[in-house]
Amino acid sequence: MTTPVQGTAPAIDGPDGLSGMPASLGWEDMSPAWDQEGPKLLLTGTIYEPDGRTPAANVILYYYHTNREGRYVHIPSEPRSMPPNDLGQTHGALRGWVRTGPDGRYAIRTIRPGTYPTRDEPAHVHATIKEPGRIEYYIDDFVFDDDPLLTPAKRQRMENRCGSGVLHLVERDGLLVGERNIVLGLNVPHAARRYR
Repeated sequence: MTTPVQGTAPAIDGPDGLSGMPASLGWEDMSPAWDQEGPKLLLTGTIYEPDGRTPAANVILYYYHTNREGRYVHIPSEPRSMPPNDLGQTHGALRGWVRTGPDGRYAIRTIRPGTYPTRDEPAHVHATIKEPGRIEYYIDDFVFDDDPLLTPAKRQRMENRCGSGVLHLVERDGLLVGERNIVLGLNVPHAARRYR
C-alpha cells in the first residue's frame, strides 16, 4: 500500500539504515510484517514543523523493528531486507519509509514487535527523520505504555526527541492503533539537524 507523494528521494546512505529506500514513497506504508502472525498495529500521526502547529510536508520517516521473537532477521527474498554488515548487524526485513504530504500525515501498518530475547528493553519501533535539505537524525523509539518493561526509570531516561514516543494503544476494527505527533527538531541538538 503506497500512495505516492511528489518529491524526489534524496540519495541517503546514513548510519540509520536509510540505504535501500525506494524512489517513490507515500504517506502510508504496509510493512512486510503485515502478513505475519501477531497483533496488527497501525502507527499514525502528524509531523509538524518546529512551531508545533504547521504540518511538515516532504519529510521522510524511516522505521524498523524486530519480529515477534524480538529479533532483526534478514530475509534475502524480501526486497526491503537489509543484509547484515561485517559485524552481523542488520535492521532486518521489517522496515520501511513514508513521506509526508502537505498535511504532514503518516500511517504505518505492521505488527506489534516482540521484546528482545534478553528482555532488557521494552518492545519498540526505531525511527529516523529526514527533513528536506538536512542530515537524518534519530527520534525516540515508538514504545507502548502497557509494556511491563517500560519502567518508570526507562521513561525518565527517554530524551523525548521530537516529542514523546510512548504510545497508548487503542483497539479499533481489529487493529491496535497508536497515534504519535512528531515535532521536527524538538529536543534534538542543533548539530544533529545540520544541513546537508
